Amino acid sequence: MKDYTGKENIIDIETEELGSISQSNNQFDGYSITIWKVLEDCGDLKTGMIFGREDTIADCNDYILEPDDVQELGKVVISKYLDDWADAWANNGEEDQIVEMCRWRLYDPEDFAYKGDDLCNVLVKGCYNGYTPIDRATDDQGEMLEFATSVAAQDWIDEQEDGTYYLNHNEAGRPVYTIVEAL
Repeated sequence: MKDYTGKENIIDIETEELGSISQSNNQFDGYSITIWKVLEDCGDLKTGMIFGREDTIADCNDYILEPDDVQELGKVVISKYLDDWADAWANNGEEDQIVEMCRWRLYDPEDFAYKGDDLCNVLVKGCYNGYTPIDRATDDQGEMLEFATSVAAQDWIDEQEDGTYYLNHNEAGRPVYTIVEAL
């Protein structure tokens, strides 16, 4: 893919959305990746060109797909192409890989369940109307909780699940907890 810097041209041109994938982590906006086909010439964009857009909430990164990318796109289902793109984003080494893979819904937290005797964390999958925040469990000061073993982590989960649970605004149910390897 080639970075496309003429982003201001994209707003007012005719395009067709070929597919999209997004995180379900925030109430109003989440990261997304969309593939578009250009339907009219506009500056550097010509009819028939295909470009991808990474919406990073605060900014957009647009990429024109090179002929090899377009050929690859033609060989696979667009959703698979988008999943591979999201997978590369989740595994860029800058973010928590497990959390990002789950936020993109490429995997479920259960896919990373850990039952070992080494340091571990707990993933918390929220249950809200319209979105599903996923993050590692933290204490009251926002510090990530770390447990010596999965047994200790399960004890903490049991405490969280004990008793009455009061829903937050827009929350539809209790969070789901999964023990995962520590960072």
